[in-house]
Amino acid sequence: MGMGLNAILLAYNRMSQDLVSAVSKAMSPGFLNTPVEGKAATAGIITNLINGTGVKKADVNLSRIQNDYNPFAVTPLYIAADYGLSTVVSQLIDAGAKEIAAGGRTPLLVALANFKKFADMGKDTTDLIKILISAKNKYTPNLNAVSNGDTPLLLAIAIGKLDLVNALITGGATTGLLPKASHTPLQKAVEVGSLEIVNALIAAEVDVNAVVTDTGGDTPLQIACAEGKIDIINALLAANATTDIPDNAGQTPMSVANIAGKVDVIGLLVTAGANVNTVVDNEENNMPQLQYASVKGDINTVNAILAGSPDLNAVDELTGSTALIAASKAGKTDAVKALIAAGADVSLANGDGETALSLAQKPEIKAALTTAGAVGGRRRGKSRKSKSRKAKGRKTRGKGRKA
Repeated sequence: MGMGLNAILLAYNRMSQDLVSAVSKAMSPGFLNTPVEGKAATAGIITNLINGTGVKKADVNLSRIQNDYNPFAVTPLYIAADYGLSTVVSQLIDAGAKEIAAGGRTPLLVALANFKKFADMGKDTTDLIKILISAKNKYTPNLNAVSNGDTPLLLAIAIGKLDLVNALITGGATTGLLPKASHTPLQKAVEVGSLEIVNALIAAEVDVNAVVTDTGGDTPLQIACAEGKIDIINALLAANATTDIPDNAGQTPMSVANIAGKVDVIGLLVTAGANVNTVVDNEENNMPQLQYASVKGDINTVNAILAGSPDLNAVDELTGSTALIAASKAGKTDAVKALIAAGADVSLANGDGETALSLAQKPEIKAALTTAGAVGGRRRGKSRKSKSRKAKGRKTRGKGRKA
């Protein structure tokens, strides 16, 4: 056994890739299936190479040569992090290993990216990642490295690890937006739905309104509103998140909540002082919030918006219709009655001279309008021009999002 081990050690030295090869072998498929003695032997090789026991001491920062099969020059530390070898990672750092990226990915980034894979295999690599977060000896990690839009903090948030998030923040990771990052940390935390991490970031005094304009411009509050995440919405509002910032498509948090039918969210926004007179971009038509809810016949949302004292007679961009006219045409009886009770003007006409009464088809709607004082049918004389608008090809924000 000793003779064979010495021969292996000599072979590693001759290749000048000794430690890289040993660490790689430690997690090769064949190694995983070898007897315990074989695993111990390879682990011993790594230790001997690091310490120079009986052999030439290995260069812990030597990279594997790039070729067609290995496009990136990887160091022993990178491989150990990639394979989840926490003991080897500690040994290498103690021996003077530095952080050297491969293909733009640092050992820390690759370890975080692999966390779930190892968790699914029943292996917890939290301690390994914490080792890689902390500076030691010649090892100084870049806690703000960006690769393919990911940062260490974004990856820690994505896997929902509050302890790693706190370790990164304590270590100096930037909690704001980094160049080329796919999200702000707070956006990612809201997407993941972790109230604990949201609160940790708020405690770190992040900008609660920061956005990545290249990916839609959704604020953290808008993301939470579209998904109906009440606890997170309350946390953001308590941190003074602005309620009316539109995304790249012009939708506000109230717009996406209206589209998604999140009446409880609209109630929170109204209470927080959100502007109920913003619009919903309904693909070809900008509709006031009240009109959009009325046409859908969502009486609970209609009432929630009415609680914010909206302009009852605001008109849409395409036809010049009020919420009452549109609800009457759509046959939404409850909405029509709620609008009349709130004081909507029953006599107004749209850009084509059509009134709520002239467009009413249901007897109960006609009766409600007549009782409220509506007379006649189509109005004659000068009427407001219909504001024609070509579709801009923008999809309605928030469609398809589920709580």
